[in-house]
Amino acid sequence: MTKTLLIDKQSFIDWYFDHDICKEFFDRHDILESLTNSGVFTVTLQHILDNVGYLPADIVAEGQEPMLNDNDEIDMALYDIITFK
Repeated sequence: MTKTLLIDKQSFIDWYFDHDICKEFFDRHDILESLTNSGVFTVTLQHILDNVGYLPADIVAEGQEPMLNDNDEIDMALYDIITFK
């Protein structure tokens, strides 16, 4: 059976794009290099979610009971799919 966790999109955006991430986002995703080389930079919210290092429990969509690790963060390894509701 596939284990899927649904994430609340707005809660994820509010959590992920804090002040520090906003400052680092440009460099972390090589935006200038991409624009210089191809004239285009594209990123999806799902790509960001797929590549985040950890997820706090409070961004889970309503009605979900997330499986947590010892740090009270979502135990991402226990899920086959983590996506937005």
